[in-house]
Amino acid sequence: MRAPLIPTIRGLLLGALLVIGAVAPRAVQATVASPSAVPSAVADTVRGIVFDSLLKAPLAGLTVMADIEGATSTTDDFGAFVLVTKGTIKRISAFGEFLDRTGIGSLSAVLTAQSNRKAIILATPSIETVRARLCPGVKFEAGREAIIFGSARSAAKNAVLLSGVRIHATWDPGAPGDDPDRARVVDVKSDSTGNYYLCSVPPIAPVYVIAYSQQYNSGTIAVPGDTVPLRKQDLVLGAAGKMGTVRGVVRDTRRQGLTTAIVDIDGVEIGTGTDSQGRFVIPNVPAGSRSLMARAIGYSPVITQVDVTEDASPNLTIELTRSVFLPGVKVTERTAVPMMKADYDERKKLGFGTFIDTAQINTLYNTRSIFQGRAGLMIEGNPPQMTLYMSATTGYCQPTVKIDGFTSDTQILVDYPKSNIAAVEIYTKASMAPAKYAPIMSSCGLILIWSKGSFAR
Repeated sequence: MRAPLIPTIRGLLLGALLVIGAVAPRAVQATVASPSAVPSAVADTVRGIVFDSLLKAPLAGLTVMADIEGATSTTDDFGAFVLVTKGTIKRISAFGEFLDRTGIGSLSAVLTAQSNRKAIILATPSIETVRARLCPGVKFEAGREAIIFGSARSAAKNAVLLSGVRIHATWDPGAPGDDPDRARVVDVKSDSTGNYYLCSVPPIAPVYVIAYSQQYNSGTIAVPGDTVPLRKQDLVLGAAGKMGTVRGVVRDTRRQGLTTAIVDIDGVEIGTGTDSQGRFVIPNVPAGSRSLMARAIGYSPVITQVDVTEDASPNLTIELTRSVFLPGVKVTERTAVPMMKADYDERKKLGFGTFIDTAQINTLYNTRSIFQGRAGLMIEGNPPQMTLYMSATTGYCQPTVKIDGFTSDTQILVDYPKSNIAAVEIYTKASMAPAKYAPIMSSCGLILIWSKGSFAR
């Protein structure tokens, strides 16, 4: 059983943190052999660097704080800092966005009379140290050198940590250095302290994570790719039927509210428009961590995570930046490619499934005929009692069906009007399905239906 998350990382630091007298070994020995006492009543100056052992590079832009007078310093491009106080510094701490992102939180060191105040080094643990502690016995393969970890909490008011929750992670083929022929999925459970550890996942690629149990579940969250092989992602899970409200404002880089923005959120079928000040309110959102997308014509869409709880309404501020186009190219609303259509085109280029677009669909008689005769598919019966099956190693199974990204079923699919379908994707193997839509509790394949309305978004 693993120890709690933050104590785990701090424990790593105790073993890997370097607080030494000087950088060179010879200077270290000299400091230990000839300690010099530091008077407590005189001014003190501490110089040093903060070093990232994960990427083997200095850390710039971190705040380093002394334990007296609130003295602070910001590390420069070389990770260097200088602290000057009127009294003796006995402890220093470093913190910043990088340490938060990796889950390390902060670095700290106790200074003694033996410490050389001209060359203090604060260092994060190496990835080898982290792997040995968080993922003992796991073989890290090429292209999958990263770890994603975090906590699983309830969306209820008490926000208790949840043990035994299944965490399912998957990613799209084509991650740098990854082998697309290998299974692209990692399944783990949260431990007795509510923490989870996804070992051997791609570092420089989005990883899609969802948490669920018999009582609780979250939406699918995209953990962005990062050059750092250690990423922290906490998850909130809601009980079935529990809802919350999400509210906020969408604005541009000048902090002006966007009146034409649309906000979509996982689990809510219809997007919400912003008012005259760029504000929006979305009621009846399923509790738990959800993906939210804000978009507006002429602006790059933003996708972010929102933790929907039962007792509080998240209040978000989302900033959109204008789309950048090549000089001399006039781009209008008609020529801008909607996000869902662009994603479809990208997957079609990869060619891992069967893709049927409007040109083919228009030549067919009805929705049933879209699937008739497709490799790996079998249709039993006729409307309205028709069932769609996919071939599997043990016979046939019923595929997961999603319309515009939301879970549906084959019966609804049969009744869906052909005239409203813009495109269809068929994946006869779950392992080849797009990560964000892949079946979670089924090894059967996937069918994605895209309406004409979704391709216009």
